Amino acid sequence: MPKLRIRGTPADETIYGTFLDEIIAGLGGDDIVYADVYRMVENEAGGDDRINGNEGNDTLYGDAFDLGDYSNEYTNSFAFGGADFLHGGDGDDQLYGDAHILSKNTQGGADVLKGGRGNDLLVGDARTMLDGASAGDDVLEGGEGNDFLYGDAVFASFKSTYPSMVMGNDLLFGGDGNDNLIGDAGSTRNAITFGQDRLYGGDGNDVLYGDAENFAFGPKTGGNDQLYGGNGDDIIFGDASRAEIGEHKGGDDLIFGGGGNDQIYGDAEIIVPAYGHYPAGSIHDGKDTICGGLGDDVIYGDTPENTAPSFTAADVFVFGSKDGNDKIMDFRASDGAQLTSLPPGLHGPILTQMATTYSMKTTPMPAWKAALS
Repeated sequence: MPKLRIRGTPADETIYGTFLDEIIAGLGGDDIVYADVYRMVENEAGGDDRINGNEGNDTLYGDAFDLGDYSNEYTNSFAFGGADFLHGGDGDDQLYGDAHILSKNTQGGADVLKGGRGNDLLVGDARTMLDGASAGDDVLEGGEGNDFLYGDAVFASFKSTYPSMVMGNDLLFGGDGNDNLIGDAGSTRNAITFGQDRLYGGDGNDVLYGDAENFAFGPKTGGNDQLYGGNGDDIIFGDASRAEIGEHKGGDDLIFGGGGNDQIYGDAEIIVPAYGHYPAGSIHDGKDTICGGLGDDVIYGDTPENTAPSFTAADVFVFGSKDGNDKIMDFRASDGAQLTSLPPGLHGPILTQMATTYSMKTTPMPAWKAALS
């Protein structure tokens, strides 16, 4: 069945779709597009839409502004976001794969977001995720400009009355510019299951967070993420920059600085107590594999600013023959940390070498970038 086509005008306007599969073109102007409806509730599902903002500073929602269940208690009735493709085009755009708010019994779709030219905000699922919402597995590309990419949400909070909040396994590519890539959510509260994400900074001085910018309150378990800074002087956090928590287990991450003079933290930069104290044995750093790549890098396998009694992990620091003069700030053989070099006979880009050595689950660049065209 052919998709329904909805075409805007050169003026600023608000465009609403339907629950069908549609192709929506905003044309010129600063447009707001809701590909399905303004509000979706339980037992409703969004269509698989293709949205192009074109010129202007546009705000695009793959499904609705508000996607949620408004019953007073947990039920087995769900609302589902569609598998949408969003392209911002020229201008400073905001793209949300599903909604502005994703709450309670809802499931985000598997969306593809492409920013285009301009300083864009790309969010794989919703600006705010609440309670029992679950995120989809999304693909995001910033394009040109200084972009912010969030694999799932800008803010995520969970109540104990719901079974869980589950983040997606996302793929993020910053592109040109000085970008911020966050694998799951900017700020998180309470117990959340983080996804296993892959982040590629691209050109520019980028900041990459495997899970979140900030862990706030509640137990957290970081995802096993893969982060590649690319060219430029990058800052990379395997889990988060700041963790304000009572319990924490870092993910087992694969981190590659790439070209440039990078700062790499296998887990977080700082951990502080959420309630003035830490439960005994509550902090566990992840077992990370870190390669600084070209350039003079500063590397922390674990969390450098941590006042809590914690269990550090056996990190692996990898070096190639053409790497710069790197500084490992917390190498402790007593923790089982290892220094290793790439096996002889391997050639080509450092990412390819590391993928071969550590069985990194990479998707070839041309293959997944083709999905964004």
